[in-house]
Amino acid sequence: MSTSDDITAATQEAFASAREGIRIWDTLELWHTDWASTLRVVNDTDDQDFVLEFDAPRNAGTAQTFNAFSFSVALPKRGEIGRQELEIQIDNVSLEAFNLIRTSDASNGAVQIIYRLFCNAEPGQPSRVHSLYVKSISVNAQSISLQCVYADHVNRKFPSLTYDQTNFPGIFR
Repeated sequence: MSTSDDITAATQEAFASAREGIRIWDTLELWHTDWASTLRVVNDTDDQDFVLEFDAPRNAGTAQTFNAFSFSVALPKRGEIGRQELEIQIDNVSLEAFNLIRTSDASNGAVQIIYRLFCNAEPGQPSRVHSLYVKSISVNAQSISLQCVYADHVNRKFPSLTYDQTNFPGIFR
């Protein structure tokens, strides 16, 4: 899947000019291995259909419905820390979404979140795509807060092999 920090020219123009009729939508796709379906939400008052990118991990190149939810995204603080966290808060969560998030919090594995930015100035493709993983989840009666990080390459075990006597008997005497 492509991950781009660069916003396309048409979307840059839409941000800068605020022309009449141009709309920009923030969307989230939440997925976990234990879920039967993918949860897709758009920060809007109406459900929207968008075509996913051709290298999307699920339903690539097809039109998918994103359900209307109110959510906010708080960007990471600037600083010298190596691992910066993005906070997503989804308000007025449906019972279905609440149960999915609760299920994933109790099981193993991380929830994957794909943030997409769509603009009607360039239909048929997202303007920006970011893939994140949920580090922690907090749930209350009004909202769900997700602390998200990019893939954690800094704290990843390298090499990914465990050098022990069973797997590599030649290195032990």
